[in-house]
Amino acid sequence: MNYLNKNLKRVKGFVLPVVLMVMVVLSILFISIITIAQSNTKQITTQEDNLRAYYLARSGIDIAYAALMEEKDGDLKIYKFIKDTKDTLTHKNLALPNEIDPVGYVDIEISKEDDEIKIRAAAKTAKESGTSSLSLYIDKNNLSRTRWIKE
Repeated sequence: MNYLNKNLKRVKGFVLPVVLMVMVVLSILFISIITIAQSNTKQITTQEDNLRAYYLARSGIDIAYAALMEEKDGDLKIYKFIKDTKDTLTHKNLALPNEIDPVGYVDIEISKEDDEIKIRAAAKTAKESGTSSLSLYIDKNNLSRTRWIKE
């Protein structure tokens, strides 16, 4: 019986370090999972904001392009801009989709570059966590020839 009591005391003393070790391992695992989840959430939020900014820039270019392709006095405004002495037109802080509830803001610049018209839009989300710059180049001699550049 004495022999049994000695072994039982050894087993009881062994359980505490094992339980502590298991708790430490589980705590490290739990903290790792939480950290990875937070990192992934932050990365997804950043990607969403940058995508919003890209589409804001794209919308700004579409608005500028539509304005240039309007007819005024029987001629497209883009031809008047090409002939004009002014080399650049700008519009700062255009709120999209509207002033009351903007998703973000776009700066638009239209300029003449060699044989092309460049429409550049720099967008930022309302929280200013996402940004994007995009340019559309339009050939002066053939308005249907365009190219996009993401900056």
